[in-house]
Amino acid sequence: MQKIEIKNFGPVKDVNIEIKDYNVLIGPQASGKSTISKTIYFFKSLRDDLVKYVYESIENDNFYKPLGSYAKFIRKKFLDFWGPTFHLTNLDICYYYKKNVSIKIYLERSAKYITPDFSQDFKNAFTEIIDASKIFLAIRKKVNKTFLSSNDIIQYDAEKRSFLAKLQKLANDLFSDDKDLIA
Repeated sequence: MQKIEIKNFGPVKDVNIEIKDYNVLIGPQASGKSTISKTIYFFKSLRDDLVKYVYESIENDNFYKPLGSYAKFIRKKFLDFWGPTFHLTNLDICYYYKKNVSIKIYLERSAKYITPDFSQDFKNAFTEIIDASKIFLAIRKKVNKTFLSSNDIIQYDAEKRSFLAKLQKLANDLFSDDKDLIA
């Protein structure tokens, strides 16, 4: 069961919501319905962002500090969604994808910027995804693409598609979701 906890974010002072296939938010204007909806969308979209991040890391052969790089991506995305955070106080948002798998975003008190924090089970699954990607990349690097026949090229691309399907499944498992998002 997925759930979100939001504290001190815009008009939302303290809310806990179980995320189901359908959630209906009812309330007066400026009570936080859009903030809650947008926050849920933000956390659910991180699954696709992880797949894109890993894909780009494979393409660029760059897995330097992957969890830290992904955290920086989340921070930037958060700023793109909601703008600067210097005016916020005591912000605390946690999205639980499943038991023991969560991402928490809180406001760094001294620097006034948001910090993503990952549960240990999230970190473990993330590491498994990165390790599998590094192995895939190492195997790909051994192939001399200069002398591939047309059949070899087709096989090469099929292996890449197969790995991307595996990557998508691992991300779906980590985020406990296999549905496409509709914006």
